[in-house]
Amino acid sequence: KKLWLSFAVIGASIVADVETTEAARARGAQEANPLFGAHPSRLRAYATGFAIDAPFLIGAYFSRKWGDNRYWIPFTAIGAGPHIGAAVWNTHVCKPNCQ
Repeated sequence: KKLWLSFAVIGASIVADVETTEAARARGAQEANPLFGAHPSRLRAYATGFAIDAPFLIGAYFSRKWGDNRYWIPFTAIGAGPHIGAAVWNTHVCKPNCQ
């Protein structure tokens, strides 16, 4: 159950990051992450986000399966943390006009 929580947290953080980025871009902001390019499509943003976080998801899985039960927490935090920070930043950048 904790492993699914890890997957859900990382997945939700990617969705929050991509959707707030799209909202900010719709109001004139530009993507700052060089891995995405200046004008990435929504599909490219999701694909790149999940590809970047795949090692953290795999790490969380194998740490639960073969390792100590508590090591899934750092994998989740490292995977989700930057996306959560980016989502907060994107919301700050496009205030007060973002929905």
